[in-house]
Amino acid sequence: MHVAKITVSSDYAATRRPFIYMGLIQEFNALYIGETFSHNGLMGRAAQHISLTNSSTFRKRVCEVFNYGHVNLSGIVFHGSGLSEYRGFWQTSNEYRRAVEFLVQMRIMNFLAENKMPYTPISRVTSNGYCATSLVVQESTRISDEFIIILSKVNDEFS
Repeated sequence: MHVAKITVSSDYAATRRPFIYMGLIQEFNALYIGETFSHNGLMGRAAQHISLTNSSTFRKRVCEVFNYGHVNLSGIVFHGSGLSEYRGFWQTSNEYRRAVEFLVQMRIMNFLAENKMPYTPISRVTSNGYCATSLVVQESTRISDEFIIILSKVNDEFS
């Protein structure tokens, strides 16, 4: 028999809004930064990531980075931060969200390296022209600060 546990800290995670999120996989010490504007919010995107479908970029990246043909994912925690009401974040096009995602990922990677934390970033995103936009920089700083606090607490728990 298989038993699964889902813990949701707030129904906010299931709201249709733009999120930047961080997924941590304890088994692999892997970290994934992403963006979404899913109909089912962060919960919907998390479900896509752990599914066995082709839309599971999360699972694919674990396999690619750690050189596995297939993995069973467990011990995953997703943390999401909703983006502001700025209309660029709420568009179907993900260019503004991708810019925030890129800057958050860069800042998190620097934090991991500076603090010699054992997480391997497995997500990949490229910069775009919106990365220099003041609101994008502001949002990425706010969100990466939130994620750094979470990573510091998680690291303290497992040290």
